[in-house]
Parts: sequence; C-alpha cells; structure tokens
Amino acid sequence: MALSESQRAELTKTIPQRLRDEGINLRVKATGSSRRLISMTIEEVRGLLAESDDIWTEAQLIYQSVLSTETAWLPDAVRNSWVSASGSYFQSDVRDTINNELSAEGIKAVYLAGLREHPELRSFLMLPARRRCVQKAFDAWPDNDIMLLTKGSSPATGLRIAVFGILSCKTSFRERATEACFWALAGRDTGIRFGLVTLDRDIELRTCENPTKPRKLLEAYFDRVFTGNPRTSLCGQIRPLSEIADEIRRWRGDVVPDFISEPW
Repeated sequence: MALSESQRAELTKTIPQRLRDEGINLRVKATGSSRRLISMTIEEVRGLLAESDDIWTEAQLIYQSVLSTETAWLPDAVRNSWVSASGSYFQSDVRDTINNELSAEGIKAVYLAGLREHPELRSFLMLPARRRCVQKAFDAWPDNDIMLLTKGSSPATGLRIAVFGILSCKTSFRERATEACFWALAGRDTGIRFGLVTLDRDIELRTCENPTKPRKLLEAYFDRVFTGNPRTSLCGQIRPLSEIADEIRRWRGDVVPDFISEPW
C-alpha cells in the first residue's frame, strides 16, 4: 500500500510549516534541520501506513519534495541530503530499538562516541595496518557503526565491560557490500560477532536460490544479516529485523559466557 497523491501533497504542505513553528529553517544547510525533517517525515508516514508497507520510499518522496519546494537546492543536493539523513536516521533507529528492548537485560548499543569511557575497548577494536611505501604503521577504525556492550564478571577479570558484537547499518548497498565484508573479515580474529542491518530497499539481495554477488558475500562473511524490508527473501543467514534482539542475546552468551544481566 502507498500514500495517495492527496496525502503526499498534504504532508508536503504541513511538514514545512511545523518545522518553521519549531524555528527550523530548511534553507540553511544544517545537520539538525535535515535530522528533524527526516524524523518528522518518517513519523508521519508510519502513522498512515502499516509496517509491512514501503514506508521508506514514501518518506523519500516527501522529504525530497519538501526540500525541492522550500529551498533552491539542485536535485543532486536534495538527493544527497536524503542519502545522508536517511542513513543517519536508520542507524539511530536501530540503536534505539536495541537499547529500548535490551538495556534492562544488561545490553547496550553505542556509537564510537560511547566508547570514550572505555578506551581499552576502542583500542581492542582498532585494526593494525601498515603503509608499505613509507614503512609506517597506523591503527584503522573499521566500519563499526554500532557496538554491542555488556557487563561481565569472573575471578580472573573481575567486573568488566565487554564488547561482544558489531553492527554495520546500510539502507542500501550500491556496491558497498564488498567494503562491509572486508571489515567483517578483517575483524574476525577479535572473536566477537558481526552483523549487518539493511533496509534492502532495492531488493539487491534477491533470493537464496538465485543470489546476487552481494548476497553471497554477506552470507559468507557476516554472522547474520538482518533486513527491514518484508519483501526480502529470507534464509538461515538473512533474517527479518524483528529477530535481532534474540540473536543479540545469543551472541552475548557465546562471546561473554560470564555476562551479568544488570540494567544499564
């Protein structure tokens, strides 16, 4: 099911007015403006459609229509704004969903900034690399969008904070599946679990029986791939986003067997 033309027109008219009431000027290119525009747009679309409907396509149409109407931006600038804002929103939505469901059980999803209090974990997740031309070494930060943390305790370590999983978030792939797999493979020796969360908006994963190259790579190098698109063909490795909480619980038990289910 999709929105009607009249519904789209109404949202394109009312959303800018609500933003102005909040003191937000869309003509000024600011992260806060685009973030509020996309959050308001998705909230409105979700209120009109079922979860099984193509919410993101409708949100993109309205988001881009609002910017085209309210600003003098060129089409490429409007689309780039959508790509950046939708990626950030999706990542934030995944993190917040995990924390809302699992923080009471002692599991916390954080961005890189959330590791400032745990420099030892940040150091652990850095990957050593070497520049051959100048023979110098450096530490590279992988494609770690969301880190999964928990508390653990044992006679050998005492009480500690442990990272047990990494999530990479992609609204779509656009040839980036290989990059995501590279980082998952490069971090394999850490012993933690790697998952990828995608909207698979363009059905780039196809089917298990007739897979695309991205699907075969993701099935091979990630512990699990979660899709938010109900039209994606599922298999043992590619599961619906609704199963992510149960999978994260299993990962914690595998990686941190002495975990503590203490609320954050």
